[in-house]
Amino acid sequence: DYTYAPVLDLDFGHSAVIGRRSFGRQPALVVNCAKALLAGFCAAGMANCGKHFPGHGWAQADSHISLPQDERSQEAILSDDVVPYGELSLAAVMTAHVAYRAFGGMPATYCPYLLKTVLREQLGFKGLVFSDDLTMGAVARGDDITQRAQKALAAGCDMVLVCNRPDEADNLLENLSWVRSESFTRRFEGLVPKGTMPSLAALKNDTRYIDACRKMQLG
Repeated sequence: DYTYAPVLDLDFGHSAVIGRRSFGRQPALVVNCAKALLAGFCAAGMANCGKHFPGHGWAQADSHISLPQDERSQEAILSDDVVPYGELSLAAVMTAHVAYRAFGGMPATYCPYLLKTVLREQLGFKGLVFSDDLTMGAVARGDDITQRAQKALAAGCDMVLVCNRPDEADNLLENLSWVRSESFTRRFEGLVPKGTMPSLAALKNDTRYIDACRKMQLG
């Protein structure tokens, strides 16, 4: 009933990790394709998460390994990469472990201006904000897992992900002090599927599902 998709990063042609995960280079194309995907998620009773805010498509490095650097201006990022986040109905957003020179040179996951001012105030986003995986190479150097989580939460993340290190998850649960707020509860409720969720058998018999499978086979 939940997925960390769609990928909303633009494909500038030189990222080591985005590439074919992107719908394309133009924001309008990304928006149109993502709308179709989101409609399918909704029909299946599935909540969504757009990623990676504000955009992972320009920087070259793979954030699973090292910290990518984006040297562009604020204007370039806000008028291009950020566009899909202002035009789509998203239940959640995931941050980018990318350092943006125009926004202080820190990863977006730790940047209050990007998360609180741009995403919340300027774009009016009211859903949940996830950090990307805090065990990835882009942010895993220096700070321990609790410090990473504290920085992400202070910057504006509602939830932090620890995906590939169960020992780090145990460490974080033992050491992190966090109080659930009313605003978190409201945002979290947006992830709960609305209405009756169809069964897998019902989905597979849906004419839209059958038609989509046929089209993909033809492609």
